[in-house]
Amino acid sequence: MTRRTIEPLLCISAVIMIGTGLMVFGWSRARADVLLDRRNAVIEGRVIDGLVSTGMRGGQWSHLVVEYRPANHSPITRKFDVDAATYRTSLDTRKATVTYLPEDPHVSRVTRFAPLPFQILIWVGGLFAITGFISLLLFLKSRAKTPDAGE
Repeated sequence: MTRRTIEPLLCISAVIMIGTGLMVFGWSRARADVLLDRRNAVIEGRVIDGLVSTGMRGGQWSHLVVEYRPANHSPITRKFDVDAATYRTSLDTRKATVTYLPEDPHVSRVTRFAPLPFQILIWVGGLFAITGFISLLLFLKSRAKTPDAGE
């Protein structure tokens, strides 16, 4: 394979992988929210720690580390993304309300965020993946027509 073949394939592969990753992440978050809305259990958890992370553009995200004990299950300690109000209240009281799936207590949340950003990730990821696959097909088709394709 020549450099003229490898570079486009690497770029196309990256687009397909990024698109697939965005789709999987968005789908898993949206699916977890749907499952937690349909059938859930609620328990009070103990806040172990809280932290705020800052993004490149100055945005801030709040996180809580919470330990909760689902019925008939060993304690689970997990880091949750939360909104600012929940973050402040939970740090003051050292308690957080955890919603979880009874059949899989590791699927859980403290704050229910709007589903739209995750739905957008699914669509954008899908567009990336489809664009990548179409580009791959067109690239392979053009290589098949090129006389030096075998070099």
